[in-house]
Amino acid sequence: MINGCRMLRNAKIKKEIERLKKERLKLDFLSESDIFQKYMDIAFGDIGDYVKFGKKQVPQWAKDKKGKWIPVIDPNTNMQKIVEYSYVDLKESIEVDTSIISEVSEGKNGIKIKLADRMKALDWLSNHMNMATDEQKARLELLKAQKAKLESDGNMDSEATEQKIDNIASILSQMEPVKDEDISD
Repeated sequence: MINGCRMLRNAKIKKEIERLKKERLKLDFLSESDIFQKYMDIAFGDIGDYVKFGKKQVPQWAKDKKGKWIPVIDPNTNMQKIVEYSYVDLKESIEVDTSIISEVSEGKNGIKIKLADRMKALDWLSNHMNMATDEQKARLELLKAQKAKLESDGNMDSEATEQKIDNIASILSQMEPVKDEDISD
């Protein structure tokens, strides 16, 4: 017991114990800021972070009577027909934050991705504003203003809301952390 107490004063040993604890149970080391950030991630979650979608144009092909693939020719232009279709591609799971995905399923209409509930996260954030950093508070205000703008749907307040969004976005851009390469000697 005496040696254990003495060894805990050694910074390297203490650091290794903390590292092992983090590996074992990461929840022990969550700070209020970490929890608040996770709710921010949910509130600002964007489906575009998980899928890529759009339209593609591809040449049209068909099988002939012998089962061989041949190009489909447009009789008006005498060129191969081009077909346009919509697509949805999933991004690799190692490229995205999977912790805010609540469900992934495949049905007859394709793959469905459901993110954690934004409104619940926004409610939680509203109730816990005192835990937020200044940047987190500004981001939350921006999200609220964007929500109000969408809800206003052409009301007189929309111009004031637009101004508020612009002001908050300006503040956020000024709050971005300074990078080492931005600092000169």
